[in-house]
Amino acid sequence: MQIARVALDVPLHRFFDYRVPDGEPLTACDIGRRVRVPFGTRSRIGILVDLPAASDLPLAQLKAIEAILRDLPALPPEWFRLCEFCAAYYQAPLGEVMLSTLPAGLRRTDPPTARSPRRMAKLPPLQTPPELTAEQQTALATMADAGTGFKAYLLHGVTGSGKTEVYLRLVERALAAGRQVLLLVPEINLTPQLEARVAARFPDAGQVSPAQRAFRGGARATGARRWPAARASCSARAWPSSPRCLILA
Repeated sequence: MQIARVALDVPLHRFFDYRVPDGEPLTACDIGRRVRVPFGTRSRIGILVDLPAASDLPLAQLKAIEAILRDLPALPPEWFRLCEFCAAYYQAPLGEVMLSTLPAGLRRTDPPTARSPRRMAKLPPLQTPPELTAEQQTALATMADAGTGFKAYLLHGVTGSGKTEVYLRLVERALAAGRQVLLLVPEINLTPQLEARVAARFPDAGQVSPAQRAFRGGARATGARRWPAARASCSARAWPSSPRCLILA
């Protein structure tokens, strides 16, 4: 009998052991997957954190996992380390921290019915980037001359002055160098328009959007489901780490 150790969104500093269903053996590559398990009088979504050889409880007392959810790859080791850090820093139960990082739609035992994809603002594909103004060229040259590494810049300009084009040129440089980009949207209402513009400008880059809490859970869940597609090749334990990955947040 195989045992699965599961993290649940409950205010307890512990994990919970369950029996793995017959005919569905789990491996180390499955650690980080979501599972549906019985807890009390109802079912809950949990995260598989370990496959121990034994349990502190008698095997006869262990309930069986109801479902192993394989619609997404397993969460990666980096995600586990981040959750462990947050739980230790805030003195919070690790299970609560882990589940709180997932969109609400991925924590539901009865996922909402899929809807038609949200229509993005229609913009004509940008075949070639527009000509840069002298100010834009100066801003880009200043940042390029500073070399690599983290540096902060404040780009000042009124609405419509061309700041977004500077950001897109910086994105272009990063993607061309094989790096990833996290593009923060200044206002949530601008997300659909910027998402369409970025998609037209960088059609070959994996794009994930949106991540803001102000979006409905279904939209955030859809964004999370896009993560594996942002990889050039996706393994069983792989989440976004593609050399060409563009994330809107």
